[in-house]
Amino acid sequence: MRSELKPLLIAALIFAAILCIYTQIIDPAPMMIQDQHNEPIGEIYGDTIVGQSFVATEDQLTRVDVKLATYARENTGDIIFGLREATSTQETVSITVKAEAIKDNAYHSFVFDPIFESKGKMYVFTVSALESKPGNAITIWYSTDDVYSNGTAQINDKPIEGDLSFRTYYTYTLLDFTVSFFKKFMRDGLFSLMYMIFIGVISVLIILHLREKRGG
Repeated sequence: MRSELKPLLIAALIFAAILCIYTQIIDPAPMMIQDQHNEPIGEIYGDTIVGQSFVATEDQLTRVDVKLATYARENTGDIIFGLREATSTQETVSITVKAEAIKDNAYHSFVFDPIFESKGKMYVFTVSALESKPGNAITIWYSTDDVYSNGTAQINDKPIEGDLSFRTYYTYTLLDFTVSFFKKFMRDGLFSLMYMIFIGVISVLIILHLREKRGG
């Protein structure tokens, strides 16, 4: 291999290694925040299922935070979080946490594998607690006003006035950036041309520098 090409190969290998490392790093970014609330929705126990519909504005939906409350006590039993598309009855996500782990008047994060084609779809998340009983149950903070226009609160799959207090997140990794870059590269001729010219100029400058160094 010609010696002046070795630095280019090394640079390419380094870039590939960095790419492999960073594609494993998940960095949740806020998608939607609905922090308004004025009262708890009531104790969640038995057959009661409290939910909220919402629209994902980005791909790779990966986390939903729900503002929970314990009524300033330590409750027991399992809390079940579910997530499904609004047009489906089958849950995409199901997460169980202990009621003892819930902090009073704080957001609890439910994290799951990214949903790659979530953008533009309506989802429903639910919170239930079959084992809980009155006096030993959590609740969710809630706004009685319609403060979120792309969804609504629900009780037992029936819409009610108002919205729960919740936040949604998506992941944006270097892999996402790389995919977006190559999509633009393939579709935008002018961008592709300018990028190739840029890479060509940089390569020529590196080769000339190495030749000058060898000659000196």
